Amino acid sequence: MMKLAVICANGKAGRLIVKEAVRLAEPERKILTGSRLPTGNRVTEKCLLYKQAGQGYPDSRSPSRLFVPGRKGGILMQAKNYLQFLAEQAHTVVMATLDEGGRPVTCAVDLMDWEEDGLIFLTARGKNFYRRLKANPHIALTALQGRDTLSSTAVSLQGLAREEGPRRLPGLFLKNPYMERIYPDEDSRRSLTVFQIYEGRGEWFDLSRRPIERASFSFGGAAAGEEGYAVTSRCTGCGQCLGVCPQGCIDLGRVPAVIRQEHCLHCGNCMEICPQKAVIRRAAK
Repeated sequence: MMKLAVICANGKAGRLIVKEAVRLAEPERKILTGSRLPTGNRVTEKCLLYKQAGQGYPDSRSPSRLFVPGRKGGILMQAKNYLQFLAEQAHTVVMATLDEGGRPVTCAVDLMDWEEDGLIFLTARGKNFYRRLKANPHIALTALQGRDTLSSTAVSLQGLAREEGPRRLPGLFLKNPYMERIYPDEDSRRSLTVFQIYEGRGEWFDLSRRPIERASFSFGGAAAGEEGYAVTSRCTGCGQCLGVCPQGCIDLGRVPAVIRQEHCLHCGNCMEICPQKAVIRRAAK
């Protein structure tokens, strides 16, 4: 495990500001520099990050998640951090589009870049993939990283894509030089065009943690989803739900009980066993 020092300077209002991210890759250094961290009794002017080779940070497997002692879960994540993870860590995703009959078609797609409000990929105008995107802008994608199931993290996203044209191609080829081996010169790139996923919502799912960890995010004006289950006022606190919860993520310290959504598998066991029918499914927006 390699330690990465983040040198912090005192900020205003009792906060710390990341001044320099030492020994981080340039994209990560850019994200971290200027980030604000809450102070705590164990946060000093030298905060430590840890990175496990090839696996990201051990508490989250994320390229931009900071562990801050004293903060529950140690999570400081925004939508842009998940987008960065998709483009720079996962890079290759499985993307679904719809054919003319409304049937899903999947293909592997490399994400060429990310922005605070979107993801960038390219394709050729002669491909069926291009025709499907032009006919219906709705896409869904999933990226998975890990050695096996119990070390894996996944990000799934659904959103809208639009064509931007070839303007960004030179910069994308500089950022992704391996593309020159596929399209070696300007003539071979004449049919390429760039797309932006400009609106979407998604979910981070981490099976490497116990209990599991999940989080939702949205960008480009899309509404964040609220899936899973919730406990209503019918709850009597009997505790049968906790007995069948595989992650033990139901808080019975109050009535009605509370499901800790960040650890919920969405299996539905609690709803099925509740004698009071107090557990309901949260409707996705």
